[in-house]
Amino acid sequence: MKLFDHNLLPGGLTVVANMNDSKPFRNFIEFVLDWQLIYRRSEDVQRFAPAHAAGRAAVIAEPAAVNLFLHLRKPD
Repeated sequence: MKLFDHNLLPGGLTVVANMNDSKPFRNFIEFVLDWQLIYRRSEDVQRFAPAHAAGRAAVIAEPAAVNLFLHLRKPD
């Protein structure tokens, strides 16, 4: 994450996306589309945040709760 932080302007946002496996179409994604993913829970995605960003990192889920987004905002 230091790489992302280094390249951001003050106040910039890094977004890291991941999917969780809570929806029934996982088999369709893997076997029909041949799209192999590593699924993670919200807690697992939160662990991507470096220790120095703990107070400014948040995991956001879209309405279907399939896609998880780790938001890391660089301080101003």
